Amino acid sequence: MRLDWGEQPNGLIQAGTQMDPARILPPIAHEATSATGVKHVTGAISMARYEPGSATGDFSITVSPQAGLDADPRAEDPELRAGYAAFGHVVKGMDVVRAIFDAPIDPAKGEGIMQGQMLAEPVKVVSVRRVPAN
Repeated sequence: MRLDWGEQPNGLIQAGTQMDPARILPPIAHEATSATGVKHVTGAISMARYEPGSATGDFSITVSPQAGLDADPRAEDPELRAGYAAFGHVVKGMDVVRAIFDAPIDPAKGEGIMQGQMLAEPVKVVSVRRVPAN
């Protein structure tokens, strides 16, 4: 998503199912960053959701720190208290993430807040690997 969030690159890339019923998975349990310790730093991979426990296949990759997505256990607002579930980090290939972030967008694609935020040519994820934590 490209918003005017200060010095660039700043923001995140949203990806996933794009509401394709064949790609949507069953919802997974929410894991708050306050419990896991995985924070929304540059390169964080995080589940998108409507409410905690509703993530089904959409995710984001941060191109800059996004602490506002982390859980805030002291917040009065339940959404801020839960935050978003960061579950990993890009360990190699941030140059590719930044190239995707900088790719041309199509002003006619997307709906609502996503209008004009979608890539003109979608990028297909070819491989993802899990590596042991250090």
